[in-house]
Amino acid sequence: MKQLLSPLISLYRWIVGLPPQNHPGAMKKWFFRLLSAIFTVLAIWFLFFGPGVVLMPFAPRGFQSIADSTNRVYYQEDVGAAHKVLRLAGEAQNAILDFWGTPGGIELFKGIRIFLGETSEAYYRLTMNRAGGSAMLGSIIVIDMSKAGQVLSLENFIRHELGHIYLRRRLGFIRKQLTVPVWFDEGCAVRVQRSSPDVAALGDNLRIRPRLLSVTSLRYQTDWEIMVFMEGSRLARQHYGYVGAFLEYVERRFGIEKIREYANALSWGKDPDEVYAQVYGNPLPDTEAQFLSDYRMMKGIKEEIEIIAPPLVPRVVIRWTLIFGILALAVLWTIRQVFRASRFAFKNLARFARQL
Repeated sequence: MKQLLSPLISLYRWIVGLPPQNHPGAMKKWFFRLLSAIFTVLAIWFLFFGPGVVLMPFAPRGFQSIADSTNRVYYQEDVGAAHKVLRLAGEAQNAILDFWGTPGGIELFKGIRIFLGETSEAYYRLTMNRAGGSAMLGSIIVIDMSKAGQVLSLENFIRHELGHIYLRRRLGFIRKQLTVPVWFDEGCAVRVQRSSPDVAALGDNLRIRPRLLSVTSLRYQTDWEIMVFMEGSRLARQHYGYVGAFLEYVERRFGIEKIREYANALSWGKDPDEVYAQVYGNPLPDTEAQFLSDYRMMKGIKEEIEIIAPPLVPRVVIRWTLIFGILALAVLWTIRQVFRASRFAFKNLARFARQL
């Protein structure tokens, strides 16, 4: 039993800043020093040269900025595009507040930072992805200007990403990530766009590939990323259209107030599917089945739509394991420093008291 608890005891002593029970040998010391050096180098790269640079309070190298009362736009050379984004962001915020029935909630958008990658390479350096638009944490948006007008218009890119930011700020980042199903989050982001080519093309896409993941299996961000990687990313735009069309159906059938009520009812410890059944008086799978039946009839789709299970995608598992591992290490290291500082302060206080 003692051997089983030994790693936990060692971890506890490390967190609270106590010396190990058994002093490590020279080889082990050098090994941990090497790990610490590697972690420090990676952290510096991430924050100053990688995507973490958007988290820093200063502008990335080669970027300038302009701002209004709620947004700051960072651009490289095209100041005209930056002014356009600033205007579109203001219009998007008003549209999002109207959708959620909170017209006076402009304070929720204070401090938004929008980065414009004027080339695909510049966008990739800031995000490490090729999506075209990314909402990061609760205040940062990055847009690939070279893709604006291709996948989505610039206006719709801004509305979509600000739609994500709104929910993160209104509910809190952690609560939003853990309680709001990704189908609902993405569906609302599509809904607040001025238009959605993905929703418009859904019928044609389903004739070509009559396969979908059920909204009940699109709960966490990892589920959405797995879908994106399926079949060489061919299903991605199809599912943006699917969750957008499904949310529009729910709004028509139950009313927009039910959408707002559902968002407010999502909370810790509650299964979002159970919350859905309570708010709408209808289980989510039944609503989805009825939507697919009505949609096939409306679009004249003869093929049965196959509901497929999400596969296990190793790269997504590895990515999120690394993300949560780094976050856990950072939290534990911070706690360790607090304990060490507290012990140091108490020692100094005790020494000062003895001198008195």
